Amino acid sequence: MKKKQVYRDLLKFCLIRCFKPEKIVRELSRFFGSVLDTRLMEPAPTNLLHLFRETNSGTPILFLMSEGINTLSELETLRSQLSLEHQKIQYMPLGSNMCFKAEELILASAKKGQWVLLENLHLVTEWIPTLQKFIATMLREDIAT
Repeated sequence: MKKKQVYRDLLKFCLIRCFKPEKIVRELSRFFGSVLDTRLMEPAPTNLLHLFRETNSGTPILFLMSEGINTLSELETLRSQLSLEHQKIQYMPLGSNMCFKAEELILASAKKGQWVLLENLHLVTEWIPTLQKFIATMLREDIAT
């Protein structure tokens, strides 16, 4: 790829980052896809069972997913592998004005020992520090029993 084109793509990426942060994931993928070998852009297979065993109930797991990936289906498969069919998965796609409801869902699910899947975090990036503090407070107060 020509150096001039790389700079042009980088500038476009920076502008999108500044003015359209909700589109940053797609643009980041496009930018690196234009600069790197496309084989390097393919996601590595994720072994959720191994990941699950490496964490505990107070460890949030964050997935950066590509479009078209069905995270809920992946968690359903993990649940079956662990013979936890009774384990309920609470699911909430995020968007404007959903953050408070998500906190309520997390709190209620923690008390019941349920899993929570929040999708579309890229739409509420300004809320992520609040979410981190919320989870840290829950762990400190040992809400998840």
